[in-house]
Amino acid sequence: MSFPHVSRGNLPHIYGFPIKTFGNDRTYFGIINNMKYIILSLFIFLISCDNKPQPSQKEVAHLYVDILVAEETYKTNIDSMKFALDSLYKFHNITEETYTSSLADYKNDEDTWNGFFDIATEYLDTLKAVEKRK
Repeated sequence: MSFPHVSRGNLPHIYGFPIKTFGNDRTYFGIINNMKYIILSLFIFLISCDNKPQPSQKEVAHLYVDILVAEETYKTNIDSMKFALDSLYKFHNITEETYTSSLADYKNDEDTWNGFFDIATEYLDTLKAVEKRK
């Protein structure tokens, strides 16, 4: 049995409807090739995203105390304070945005917030003890 709209020389048809082709490939293989590019693009996008882990609560607490000390030390000299803050962010390897977002996250949970201040208080006491020894 032969259908008038399907001929042997015009093969890319399914149920009498023509299949769009991509070059010499049939649609199925064209879709697979396109899927390869989509998956590859998605993979590259995910790899290129900055998946830097969040700093620990201890790291943020230490930075918090160091910032308080720097602000108290340089409160009359804005330029020195700005330089000190930039140096502290670099020293702790935490960006200002990460620092502020971490503090905002801690504020949302009272237990986390209290734990954060316990760590900060302990670190401040350590700094005071070191300063007394000098």
